Amino acid sequence: MNADIQKALVAEAKKKQLAQRVAARKAEMELAASFIEFMSTAMSDAQRGLKGAQKEMDGIEQGGASVTDDFGHKGKTLRALDQGREAGKRAVIDYVRKTDNPDFRHAVSEYESAESTGMLNGEGMLLWYRERLMEDGLIDESTWDAHCQWLKKASDDQLGL
Repeated sequence: MNADIQKALVAEAKKKQLAQRVAARKAEMELAASFIEFMSTAMSDAQRGLKGAQKEMDGIEQGGASVTDDFGHKGKTLRALDQGREAGKRAVIDYVRKTDNPDFRHAVSEYESAESTGMLNGEGMLLWYRERLMEDGLIDESTWDAHCQWLKKASDDQLGL
């Protein structure tokens, strides 16, 4: 093989090797750029979260919010929902306990009359309570009659009153 051909082959091999190194470095730079973009987004999200938490903490420290006995901040909406849910639950329990043959539709009406926010659906809440009783094994079947029988025999402590 003559020297000119050998030089050309070496130059071509070197060129391919350099092209591979360039491609590898470009890939590294793209990966680094993606990582930087991801970290920048994560940092922005963390800063927003920190600002929100600081604002909430400032509100609590200034007495603008309530803190529950168990844990955490409850705003006016959650407190209103809790109070409405409890009032509706109490109204249904009283109705069922005072009635020989309680009617589901009437119980829904009792719930919705007592629940003052209008944000809770009486029928949905009664069905939700019934499913919890089933899940906890407190009633054997998901019927209004089984629900009523349990309400009549349960203690106030069991009812959370």
